[in-house]
Amino acid sequence: MSFANDTITGGSVAGGGTPSAEIQPAPLGLVGNPHSIPDVERLFLFNGNLNEELAGSDLFTAVSGSALYRDSVFPGAQCLYLNGSSSFDYSVANSTPFHQRAEMSMIAVVAPFSTNDGWIMTTSRFGSDPGEFNNCWALKTKNDTPSKIVAFHESGEGVNQEAVSERGAQIGQWTTIGWSRPTAATTYTFYEAGLAAGEDTVAAAPSEGQDSKLSLGGFSEGGGDYWTGYIALVAFWWEELTAAQFRTIDRYLMGR
Repeated sequence: MSFANDTITGGSVAGGGTPSAEIQPAPLGLVGNPHSIPDVERLFLFNGNLNEELAGSDLFTAVSGSALYRDSVFPGAQCLYLNGSSSFDYSVANSTPFHQRAEMSMIAVVAPFSTNDGWIMTTSRFGSDPGEFNNCWALKTKNDTPSKIVAFHESGEGVNQEAVSERGAQIGQWTTIGWSRPTAATTYTFYEAGLAAGEDTVAAAPSEGQDSKLSLGGFSEGGGDYWTGYIALVAFWWEELTAAQFRTIDRYLMGR
């Protein structure tokens, strides 16, 4: 990964811009159970390196590539800037830390800077793709007009399933986006800025799989649709969060 062509001038990334700073959120602290929110399964923060937290404890993860960090929307914190051509792949000692569960929810604090589609976070299987090893799920943006949020998973023998929201993040603006999936695992409910952003039902439930790895900013098995913009936080739960919980998380993170 290289950001050799990116320069920081006057508080902005050349060719990229700087997200609106109108929102001044509270400091990060979405661990434990601050507002009757279930304990987060994985929380990824960016403080000069890629830090992963699990149930409030720091975990070490080896990361391929290098990063360009910028001042974050969160006071005293930083965020990850991705230039639309690279992704970060996580190397994990445990081969199953990200494999799918029946109930699931995820949230990201992002500011997109491209009209292109982009993967914010993905998981995928190691090696070959027989049905029992399917383990792809993701959060993606589809920058139509208006923009959309995409929940992606694989089922069966690698059959792609995509659910799409009614609206999503706006270019150059910080917001929270995410989705939840119930036990039935075929209907996704989307949220943007803590508010419902539509539902979509896919044809088949995901295959849980037996192993997985994770990437930020791109699809972990390669390919296009790299994220362009800023990511300040990614978190996910093996639970279906309610609409009230999504709203609480947005208020807590974004201070609104």
